[in-house]
Amino acid sequence: MKKINRISFLIPSLIIYLIILLPGCRKFVQIDTPPDKITQANVYSTDRTAISVLTGIYADLCSTGANMAEYTGLLADEWNIWSMADMEHQSHYLN
Repeated sequence: MKKINRISFLIPSLIIYLIILLPGCRKFVQIDTPPDKITQANVYSTDRTAISVLTGIYADLCSTGANMAEYTGLLADEWNIWSMADMEHQSHYLN
């Protein structure tokens, strides 16, 4: 009889305990974004952040190249493939 009373008291008290404490964990675990980082929510919120994002994209394109000269040359028909062994660019050249 005492065991049943203990279990019947323990289960509701655990449920109440979890209901009270679990919503508080979200604030404890959630980390705010550092002020020097840009998130998706605030990328284009001001002109300054939009300019910095686009500058970063253009700087990345300039540093890596991203084959932009090859593909823009293909689009303008000013680039010729002399070797048909270059299968990577042949499909772009023929289409």
